[in-house]
Amino acid sequence: METAVIVAVITVGGSALVAAVTFLLNSRQTRRDELQQRKLESYTELLSALSDLAVTGLDEHTNRRYATAVNTIGLTAPQYVIEALLAFADEIRVSNRNRSPERHDQLLSALIFQMRRSLEPPFSDDVTSFGFRLVGGGPGQPPNNAFAADAAQRPRGAQLNRYLLLQPNLQPAFAALAD
Repeated sequence: METAVIVAVITVGGSALVAAVTFLLNSRQTRRDELQQRKLESYTELLSALSDLAVTGLDEHTNRRYATAVNTIGLTAPQYVIEALLAFADEIRVSNRNRSPERHDQLLSALIFQMRRSLEPPFSDDVTSFGFRLVGGGPGQPPNNAFAADAAQRPRGAQLNRYLLLQPNLQPAFAALAD
């Protein structure tokens, strides 16, 4: 009879342990999924604010929306996204007298690449060929974007990769991608 009691206690204990571990793993996954959803919402808001700037230009509303998106993204974004975002924000700020379409596009591409990387999509992007640019302007109007240069003139692929690898604050993130 003692053997049956011992077996019953082990069975109950094992079942309780399995249930506790399952609960903890499910809770951790739920928190991770919620964080990914919040990151996606923050990134979507940032891209929407940038799109507003490209389409309608800088005014009080678009500036406030952009600033709010930039200032709140730090709650959910990893450090490498924040560094790419701040580099881009420094480039496009109104007081930057040395802005250039090439640098704008390079930094925007780096930012989008890093945001996508942090979302851990089920596909992989190639840093040597990845590029992104904003599209702006209304129907029948040219883009209201100071950086709407011809897409063929924009740095892409190996040029973008060389640029990113030369940026000291972005090197750790891109070194990890090369591994």
